[in-house]
Amino acid sequence: TPFGEKIERVTAETAGTRNRLMAELADEIFIAYAQKGGNLENLISEWLEMKKPIYTFENEINKRSKP
Repeated sequence: TPFGEKIERVTAETAGTRNRLMAELADEIFIAYAQKGGNLENLISEWLEMKKPIYTFENEINKRSKP
C-alpha cells in the first residue's frame, strides 16, 4: 500500500491512487463494471493510453462507443 497507517477510510482520492498503483503493477486489467463518466472510466482511458490489456464482461454496455 502507498498509504501510511493514518489512512483509515477510502476516499475518491485514495481509491484513485490505489487503482493507479495496481494498474502500474499489473500486466493485464479486468474491470467488472465502470460507471459512465465516473472516476474509473477516466482511469481506464489512461490505461488504454499505456497500452495495458483491459478485459471486461461481453455486454453491449461495455462496448466502447466510436466517435
